[in-house]
Amino acid sequence: MFKILGLRFGKKGKAFDISKDEALKLLESDNTIVLDVRTPKEIIAVPSLVEDAITIDYEDKNFENEIKKLDRNKTYLAVCTRGNYARGACITMKKNGFKSIKSLKGGLNAFNSCST
Repeated sequence: MFKILGLRFGKKGKAFDISKDEALKLLESDNTIVLDVRTPKEIIAVPSLVEDAITIDYEDKNFENEIKKLDRNKTYLAVCTRGNYARGACITMKKNGFKSIKSLKGGLNAFNSCST
Protein backbone atom coordinates (compact mmCIF):
# COMPACT_ATOMS: atom_id res chain seq x y z
CA MET A 1 0.00 0.00 0.00
CA PHE A 2 2.79 2.45 0.78
CA LYS A 3 4.27 1.85 -2.65
CA ILE A 4 0.94 2.71 -4.28
CA LEU A 5 0.68 5.94 -2.27
CA GLY A 6 4.25 6.83 -3.22
CA LEU A 7 3.47 6.41 -6.90
CA ARG A 8 0.20 8.27 -6.69
CA PHE A 9 1.29 11.25 -4.63
CA GLY A 10 5.04 11.05 -4.16
CA LYS A 11 7.21 11.99 -7.10
CA LYS A 12 4.60 13.85 -9.13
CA GLY A 13 3.02 15.50 -6.09
CA LYS A 14 6.25 16.78 -4.54
CA ALA A 15 6.59 19.27 -7.40
CA PHE A 16 3.68 21.19 -5.84
CA ASP A 17 5.13 21.31 -2.29
CA ILE A 18 5.98 24.61 -0.67
CA SER A 19 7.33 25.35 2.82
CA LYS A 20 5.50 27.06 5.65
CA ASP A 21 7.31 30.33 4.93
CA GLU A 22 6.46 30.15 1.23
CA ALA A 23 2.84 29.38 2.13
CA LEU A 24 2.63 32.40 4.42
CA LYS A 25 3.94 34.64 1.62
CA LEU A 26 1.45 33.11 -0.82
CA LEU A 27 -1.40 33.78 1.61
CA GLU A 28 -0.60 37.49 1.55
CA SER A 29 -1.95 37.60 -2.01
CA ASP A 30 -5.61 38.44 -2.50
CA ASN A 31 -5.66 35.95 -5.37
CA THR A 32 -4.76 32.94 -3.18
CA ILE A 33 -7.46 30.60 -1.95
CA VAL A 34 -6.87 27.91 0.68
CA LEU A 35 -8.36 24.59 -0.39
CA ASP A 36 -8.75 22.32 2.63
CA VAL A 37 -9.07 18.73 1.41
CA ARG A 38 -9.32 17.02 4.81
CA THR A 39 -12.24 14.90 5.96
CA PRO A 40 -14.90 16.57 8.14
CA LYS A 41 -13.55 14.74 11.23
CA GLU A 42 -10.06 16.09 10.59
CA ILE A 43 -11.36 19.63 10.16
CA ILE A 44 -13.18 19.45 13.51
CA ALA A 45 -9.98 18.26 15.23
CA VAL A 46 -7.72 21.02 13.83
CA PRO A 47 -8.98 24.30 12.33
CA SER A 48 -7.89 25.34 8.84
CA LEU A 49 -5.26 27.96 8.06
CA VAL A 50 -7.83 30.63 7.27
CA GLU A 51 -11.45 31.11 8.21
CA ASP A 52 -12.74 31.32 4.64
CA ALA A 53 -11.00 28.22 3.25
CA ILE A 54 -12.87 26.17 0.69
CA THR A 55 -13.38 22.66 2.01
CA ILE A 56 -13.70 19.69 -0.33
CA ASP A 57 -13.19 16.24 1.19
CA TYR A 58 -10.51 14.44 -0.83
CA GLU A 59 -12.02 11.08 0.12
CA ASP A 60 -15.47 12.04 -1.20
CA LYS A 61 -16.46 10.29 -4.44
CA ASN A 62 -17.48 13.68 -5.94
CA PHE A 63 -14.11 15.32 -5.22
CA GLU A 64 -13.11 15.81 -8.85
CA ASN A 65 -16.54 17.15 -9.83
CA GLU A 66 -16.35 19.67 -6.98
CA ILE A 67 -12.85 20.73 -8.05
CA LYS A 68 -14.13 21.40 -11.57
CA LYS A 69 -16.50 24.05 -10.16
CA LEU A 70 -13.59 26.21 -8.90
CA ASP A 71 -12.17 29.25 -10.72
CA ARG A 72 -9.12 28.10 -12.69
CA ASN A 73 -7.72 31.66 -12.74
CA LYS A 74 -7.09 31.77 -8.99
CA THR A 75 -4.07 30.54 -7.06
CA TYR A 76 -4.80 27.63 -4.71
CA LEU A 77 -2.92 26.41 -1.66
CA ALA A 78 -4.11 22.88 -0.94
CA VAL A 79 -3.81 21.74 2.67
CA CYS A 80 -4.50 18.54 4.56
CA THR A 81 -3.22 16.90 7.72
CA ARG A 82 0.09 15.43 6.49
CA GLY A 83 0.42 16.70 2.91
CA ASN A 84 -0.45 13.59 0.92
CA TYR A 85 -4.06 14.45 0.07
CA ALA A 86 -3.05 18.02 -0.77
CA ARG A 87 -0.56 16.67 -3.29
CA GLY A 88 -3.23 14.40 -4.73
CA ALA A 89 -5.58 17.38 -4.98
CA CYS A 90 -2.91 19.33 -6.89
CA ILE A 91 -2.44 16.47 -9.35
CA THR A 92 -6.21 16.32 -9.92
CA MET A 93 -6.39 20.08 -10.34
CA LYS A 94 -3.53 20.14 -12.85
CA LYS A 95 -5.27 17.39 -14.81
CA ASN A 96 -8.34 19.65 -14.91
CA GLY A 97 -6.58 22.74 -16.23
CA PHE A 98 -5.58 24.62 -13.08
CA LYS A 99 -2.29 26.47 -13.51
CA SER A 100 -1.43 27.98 -10.12
CA ILE A 101 -1.61 25.28 -7.45
CA LYS A 102 0.59 24.50 -4.46
CA SER A 103 0.45 22.11 -1.53
CA LEU A 104 1.66 22.72 2.01
CA LYS A 105 4.65 20.43 2.56
CA GLY A 106 4.01 18.18 5.55
CA GLY A 107 0.46 19.47 5.87
CA LEU A 108 -1.03 21.23 8.86
CA ASN A 109 0.88 18.93 11.22
CA ALA A 110 4.17 20.39 9.99
CA PHE A 111 2.76 23.92 9.77
CA ASN A 112 1.58 23.89 13.38
CA SER A 113 4.68 22.17 14.79
CA CYS A 114 7.40 24.58 13.62
CA SER A 115 8.00 28.30 13.84
CA THR A 116 8.47 30.63 10.89
